[in-house]
Amino acid sequence: MNTHLLGLYVAAVFLAMIAPGPDMLFILATGTRGGPRAGLLATLGVVTSEVVQITAVAAGLAALFAAARAAGAGRGVRDDHGRAGRAAGPGTVAGGWVEPVVRLRATG
Repeated sequence: MNTHLLGLYVAAVFLAMIAPGPDMLFILATGTRGGPRAGLLATLGVVTSEVVQITAVAAGLAALFAAARAAGAGRGVRDDHGRAGRAAGPGTVAGGWVEPVVRLRATG
């Protein structure tokens, strides 16, 4: 696991969570109407929902990228160590990049 990227991700999530928006208005309205306890419970609910959503998105994107890589979509993409993504085939070009085997053509 790349700890530098994880740190950047956590910092971005933190900034997104503290930025004012609909969640902040909800917390303020609930706290104003129901008192400090209601405001605290609203805050805990918002934070919990954001953590669950961000975790689900991160897991889904990781699964999507893993499935795309396993299906051969990683051709032409370098990994973290600067090596070409998949085994070099007949479409190898200079610099270690691999041409896709199938080219899609727009119809219409």
